Amino acid sequence: MAAYPLRRQLGVRMSLFKAIVAAVYWKRGTLTARKARRVLCMCSGLILVAQAAAAQSGEVRCPSTGTQLSFSEGTTIESLGDAVGFICRFKNARTARGFDRILGHLDLSSPLIKANLDRIRTLIPLQVGKGISFVGTGADNLGGNGTWSYSISVEKYEAVVTPAGTLQSFLILWVEQSFGSGGKWERRWWYSPQVGYAVQVEFKTIHGNPPKPYPPNYQLTTIRLPQSA
Repeated sequence: MAAYPLRRQLGVRMSLFKAIVAAVYWKRGTLTARKARRVLCMCSGLILVAQAAAAQSGEVRCPSTGTQLSFSEGTTIESLGDAVGFICRFKNARTARGFDRILGHLDLSSPLIKANLDRIRTLIPLQVGKGISFVGTGADNLGGNGTWSYSISVEKYEAVVTPAGTLQSFLILWVEQSFGSGGKWERRWWYSPQVGYAVQVEFKTIHGNPPKPYPPNYQLTTIRLPQSA
C-alpha cells in the first residue's frame, strides 16, 4: 500500500492517461511534436475540469474501502466503505475500533447527531449558504441542566493547504450555545469531496468554560490508497 500526498497520486494517474492517449496516436503513426503538445494540454484540461466539477457539485461520498487517512494529531483511520444515507464507516488503524461519520466529521455515536440526522442530511449536496439549526437539552458549561442551540452552515468553498496537498473543500461551521450560561463554542471543518473526509478541523471557545479535554486542531497529512485502487 503506497503512501503519497494526494497531488502526487493525481499526477501519476494523469501521466498514465496522457501516455495511453499518446500511445494510440503513435501506433497509428500520426503523432507529431505539435500534436503531442495538443494531446497533453487537452488531457490535462479535461482532467482538471472533471475534478473541479466533481468537487463543486457538493457530492458527499465515502473514501474507497481500504483507504487510510493519517492526521497531524497522530490518528490513522481506514475506510470500511459506505453504509446508507451518506454515512461512512471507518476503523481506527491502531485499535481496530469501528465508528461512523457523516459529512466527514460528525460522530454517529452521539445521541444529538442521531436525533437530528434527517436535518443534517438536508445539507447534502453541499452548497455555500445552506444551513440548519436545532435545539437540545443537557448539562451546561457550569454543570447544571440547560438548553442548547446548535447550528450547522456551509460557509465557503475554498482551497485548503495541508501536508497531503492543496484540496478544494467546503468549510462547514458548527456553533453551539448554552442559553442559561451564555457559553458559545465553534467548530470548523473543511470537507473535501475529493477525499471524502474532513481534511482540516479547528475548535474555538468564543466565551464560557473551555471543554476538557480541549478538542485538538488537526490536518490531513497522508492518504494511502488501497493496492487495488
